[in-house]
Amino acid sequence: MGYLVAIVDTKKKLFFKSYKERYDGMSEYADGQNHAVSSRRLQDFFLELKDIVRPLNGEFAATDVEFDSEKYYASDYGFSQDAIWIELAFTDVHERNVLTEVYSIARKHGLTYYDVVGQKAVWPNGVIRDRTTDKNLWTAIIIIMVPAATAICCFVGLAIRLL
Repeated sequence: MGYLVAIVDTKKKLFFKSYKERYDGMSEYADGQNHAVSSRRLQDFFLELKDIVRPLNGEFAATDVEFDSEKYYASDYGFSQDAIWIELAFTDVHERNVLTEVYSIARKHGLTYYDVVGQKAVWPNGVIRDRTTDKNLWTAIIIIMVPAATAICCFVGLAIRLL
């Protein structure tokens, strides 16, 4: 097992927990070789990334000579309709900083980058979702919504009395 990331194509800006649930379900049913099952944006992302992070199998796999040259990163891929998962070697992640390149290409194509190991999702606009930001967001919603709901109820009650 290596360092896992998923690139997700969704119009919804989901909470971190939603990305985690989606990834857990996706990885069980993902096709390991056929990028054509993915959305058009994911296919475009993959076709650009494959020249940097070569698949270990399938039509775009690098030859043994190419892998030995260390010109490319290597990865197992999984493809589904709305996500691509990429399993990178820990040495590529920590020594060669391949995650920056993967994120940059995902952002260019308007896709969400979900770092399974780091437990965070990064939207194309740079917003980071993780357990902490989700908790803070729910807290802010409660702090804003409870007083707002109370005020609305008071105004409605006052309007009803005046009628």
